[in-house]
Amino acid sequence: MQVMNRAFAGRKFQMIAVSVDEDWNAVTAFYKRHGLSIPSYSDPGGQGFGVNGIPQTYILDSDGALLKRYTGRQPWASPEMLAMVESLIGDR
Repeated sequence: MQVMNRAFAGRKFQMIAVSVDEDWNAVTAFYKRHGLSIPSYSDPGGQGFGVNGIPQTYILDSDGALLKRYTGRQPWASPEMLAMVESLIGDR
């Protein structure tokens, strides 16, 4: 996700992470250990987003409409995923 976030920096694209962890210290430690800089928010237990698997990824448009939803790990840095996101955001 960090690679994708860098790839679309300066574009009409914003990636955030929402953690379902109860312990924010664990999230902070994970971010530090992996050198992550993606903005993160807390939704303990995943109640606010209706999470039914971890990780869960939602791709929304600028109006908040759901474009894509993924459950499970995804190859975010792959050329295919980068191209898919590019096709969604284009030059909007």
